[in-house]
Amino acid sequence: MALSAVDFIYDFNVANITSVAVSRVIKPPASWSPPPSGALKLNVDAGCFKDESVGSGMVIRDNRGAV
Repeated sequence: MALSAVDFIYDFNVANITSVAVSRVIKPPASWSPPPSGALKLNVDAGCFKDESVGSGMVIRDNRGAV
């Protein structure tokens, strides 16, 4: 019987429990660099949370920074 994605994630997390929590903070770049004129730039980000939920977002901008 195939596992659902939620069951798979739960089983994976249970199998990979560690006694030491590790936190890593990633600093964003100091400034945004625009794409060439006439092009668009897509920035994306995603995160996983302790309650097993996930979130994502994206922003598309032109060379002037307009969303």
